[in-house]
Amino acid sequence: MLLMNIKYAFYKIPTPIGDYYPDWGLVIEKTALENNDKTSHYFVVETKGSMDSEELREKELLKIQCAIKHFEAIGFKEYIPMPIDTFSNFKIEANKIKTNLL
Repeated sequence: MLLMNIKYAFYKIPTPIGDYYPDWGLVIEKTALENNDKTSHYFVVETKGSMDSEELREKELLKIQCAIKHFEAIGFKEYIPMPIDTFSNFKIEANKIKTNLL
């Protein structure tokens, strides 16, 4: 597992209302014990103090919605609803997509 803070680092998503910089990048690589098959899972995580999108400022919410469209356009089909407030909640949401991911 690799977790990196990418806020303002190198990943910028231009949006109509200003540039969006995701908070975290997470790479999880798993190897199956029975056959050594490897799988990789990539996440871009936006962390906030709440998981309730209604508590976000409108401009912030619009940037997140643009980021979701950006990732869909480059081929990502599954995503965890944003924002995420804790790593524990991230694990819960990630495991809804892929059982036993974390």
